[in-house]
Amino acid sequence: MWVRTLLKCRICGKLTNLRLGISGPPQQEVKFECLGCRTTIGGTLYIDYENIQTSFKTINCTEVKGDLLSGGDYFIEYSFDRPVAKPSSQPHRLLTPYLRQFPDTEGALDLIARARWSRSISSSDWYNFHSLNNAYIQKNYATFRKIASIYFTEKYPMKKRIDLQQTFYQLHYLFLAPYIPIEKNHDLVLQMTNYIYQKNEPFVSQMQVFVDHLFAMGYLHGWQKDTTAILDDFADNRDWLAPFVVHSLTSRASKDYWLPTEHYPKAKRLYTDMFEVLGRLLMAIVGLNNIEYRGSYNSMPSNVPKSIKNWEDFSELSNALKFKYCQENPFWVSVYNNTFDHKLRNGINHNKAYFDDTSQIISYFPDIQGKKCYQISYYDFMVHTIKTFWALFDLHQLVKVLLVRYYLSSSDRYQEEIA
Repeated sequence: MWVRTLLKCRICGKLTNLRLGISGPPQQEVKFECLGCRTTIGGTLYIDYENIQTSFKTINCTEVKGDLLSGGDYFIEYSFDRPVAKPSSQPHRLLTPYLRQFPDTEGALDLIARARWSRSISSSDWYNFHSLNNAYIQKNYATFRKIASIYFTEKYPMKKRIDLQQTFYQLHYLFLAPYIPIEKNHDLVLQMTNYIYQKNEPFVSQMQVFVDHLFAMGYLHGWQKDTTAILDDFADNRDWLAPFVVHSLTSRASKDYWLPTEHYPKAKRLYTDMFEVLGRLLMAIVGLNNIEYRGSYNSMPSNVPKSIKNWEDFSELSNALKFKYCQENPFWVSVYNNTFDHKLRNGINHNKAYFDDTSQIISYFPDIQGKKCYQISYYDFMVHTIKTFWALFDLHQLVKVLLVRYYLSSSDRYQEEIA
C-alpha cells in the first residue's frame, strides 16, 4: 500500500509530494533533502497495521492540503523495502514501485514466499540461531544438540537422524534460506562435493594429505569460525539488509533506483569483514588448484613470487595477489562471482572514501596516494555486498565438504571430535 502527503519546506516554501510505502517497522524515520534549498526535511512515519492507519510527524516542514496526484514542486518516493524512483520535478509514475519492480509473476511469487518464510522465524528463534552457532564453535555439543532438537525434532522433524555436521549446516539453511539464491547454492555445493570426491589418483591421496594438514593445523575450524561469525553478523542486521536482498534478486538498471542510506556505515563494515574472510579462504582454493594441476597442495604455480616456496608461504601475500594466483580453475573463480574487488575494499576501508547522500554516489581512492578516484552508486554497492555474502555462504559450504572429507577417512576421527 502507498499513501501520499504534501510537505511544505519551512526554509524555501517549496512543496514536496511524498509517496510513502506502507511496509516494514511500525515506526520509520523518513529524511531527505528538499530539492529547492537542500535543507534536510521529513519526519517519522507511524504505521498501525492492526487498524490499517498511518500518521506522519513532520520535521523542518509542514503538511499542507492540495492536489496529491500531481501537485507539488518536487516528487519523492520512500520505501523501507522497495527500490524507488530518484527525486524529480516530474509527477510520480502511475505504477507504484512494487509493480515496477516485478515485470514477471514468477519473480513476485518467489519474493512473497521468501517473505513468508522469514516471518515464520521469531525473535526467540534468532536468539537460538546465535546460541547454536556459539555452542557448536565452542564444541559445547550437549547444548547444541538440545537447542537443535527444537527444530529437527519438534518443529521440522527429520525422516532420518543426521549428524552434528549436517545439523549445523542444515540449520543455517533453515534460518538463512530467505536471504540467498538457494537453488544456485545447492548446485554449487553438489559441484564442490563431486570435485572434492574425485576418485582418480594421485588426486585422492593428495586430497587426504591436504585435509589432514588443514585439520591438524586448525585451518578448517578457523575458517568455520570465521564464516559462522559473518552469518551471525548478517543475522543481526537482517531487517535492513532484507530489502537489498530483494534488489539483488530482481536486479535491474541501478539508475532507476533510490534507496535509504542510513545504514551505509554498517554495510561498509560488513563488506570489509566479508572480504577479509574470503581472502583467507583463498588458501583453500590455491591448495585445491595445486593438487589438481601440479599433484600436491604444496606445489605452487610457476608465476608466483620467488619468495613463495610452498602453500604456507602463500599466506604472506596480500589478498589481491592471492586472488591473482587462484585463477586456474574457472569453477572456483565463478564461486567468488566477481565479488572480490580489492580496489573497492582498500578505498572504503584502508585509504579514503566519500559518500554523497544527495547523489548516492560513493567516491573512493584505492591507493594511499589518492591519485585515482573510482565511483560506485550506493545501490550497486549494496547489491555487491549482498552478492559477496552469497559467495561467502557458498564457501562456508566448501569448509563443510572439506571437514566431512576429513572425517570420512576414519570413523574414529569423527567419534573423537564429538566425544
